[in-house]
Amino acid sequence: MFVDFLGLESYRLSSGEHDLRPREQRKPTDVTLGNFGLPPAQPDDFALHRALVGRVHDGVSKATAHLTYEANDFFDSARDYLPALKELIRVIHQRLYMPLGRDFELHPDLQRLYGCT
Repeated sequence: MFVDFLGLESYRLSSGEHDLRPREQRKPTDVTLGNFGLPPAQPDDFALHRALVGRVHDGVSKATAHLTYEANDFFDSARDYLPALKELIRVIHQRLYMPLGRDFELHPDLQRLYGCT
């Protein structure tokens, strides 16, 4: 959901690796950075973590849309989920909150996952 909000989508390369790219199509009901007058995020905002975030987005999307889908051929939630979450939080802060001159506090459940005290 947050990758979509940022204006990105994941895709799988022929090599089996994942990456991010700008979303090609947007529905009029989609809520994105554009609703706040902000430009969409770019894949390079994730720097070296593009493949990680793409892999998690693809794995979580498939696993939730197809309950019988096994994404374990490329996605290991124990290894990948938290580092990708940290990157998403960083980019959302950089692309949404900072340009609007705001800060945010993570929900206590996310604070525990993110490693905040």
